[in-house]
Amino acid sequence: MNYQALKSMLDNVLESFSCPECNTKIKEENIDIIWAAWTNLNLDIVCPKCWRHTMMKSQVLTIDLSSIWFFKNIKKSNKLNAIKDEEVIKLSKELKNRKLKASDLFSE
Repeated sequence: MNYQALKSMLDNVLESFSCPECNTKIKEENIDIIWAAWTNLNLDIVCPKCWRHTMMKSQVLTIDLSSIWFFKNIKKSNKLNAIKDEEVIKLSKELKNRKLKASDLFSE
């Protein structure tokens, strides 16, 4: 796991987590990293008020945007054009007519 992903995950936990017992917000010193490997992270969070331990598992998911057809077209043209509502509606209808799944957009 790279440093930026780890830092982002910890910042998100600090911002969003509060103790399930007493609703107290936590600080950095209340988080112990139990295990970190690849994209997984296990945390032990200790409430500074009631001392309750909470185990949390977190995972970073990465997406290679270059594999998405829309971003390939942007990369080729080197400019971003706004997508019109009509285009989204047309695409939605086309996907439904072809009975495609969202994951089909990511395959080549």
